[in-house]
Amino acid sequence: MDDQRRTRPAEGPQTLHVAAATFPSIEGARAAEATLRTELAIGPDDVSVAELGSLSLAPDRAVLAVRASKSGIEAIRGVVASHGGHVEMDVPESWTGP
Repeated sequence: MDDQRRTRPAEGPQTLHVAAATFPSIEGARAAEATLRTELAIGPDDVSVAELGSLSLAPDRAVLAVRASKSGIEAIRGVVASHGGHVEMDVPESWTGP
């Protein structure tokens, strides 16, 4: 990691964050995605679900990625947990770019 990415700019409540969550089932991940879209008004470009691994290695496990303001991350954690998932990471969006 280069020094530029280690330097954190000042963050405010509207700073965009990216969070990734894992789920034991694709159904739980999709249910969380639907809840985030309807109850928290997360747009279709800001949340996505994908299956993890092949059918033989991880048949039902899934990951959900979401982008939201820092102030919305705790609500997202609650939605994820309510559908059986766990937020594995939450970082400022600026850390995800080149």
